Amino acid sequence: MLELSRTGQQLSMLAMNAKIEASKAGKSEAGFSVVVDEVKRLEKDAIRHHSQVADMFDLTGVNALMIKSVGAFQQPHNNAEVEIGKAIDEIKSAI
Repeated sequence: MLELSRTGQQLSMLAMNAKIEASKAGKSEAGFSVVVDEVKRLEKDAIRHHSQVADMFDLTGVNALMIKSVGAFQQPHNNAEVEIGKAIDEIKSAI
């Protein structure tokens, strides 16, 4: 994911440099402008893809679900432990 972000930053710098060169080029500025526009489009795509990938791998919801599941699993076991402890105490008392 970091690579997509870095690519977006590099494309942004490239677009800025191309724009500077276009301003120096005079008549051939039109050719540079096409390159600038394409680089800007690629920059936006890279940033959008970075955001999409980051959203795909957002594990916040998964982590919360796992914590909830572990809690749900532990509760009956904790109750069983308490009940077993009471049964053992009753057996000890009976003996």
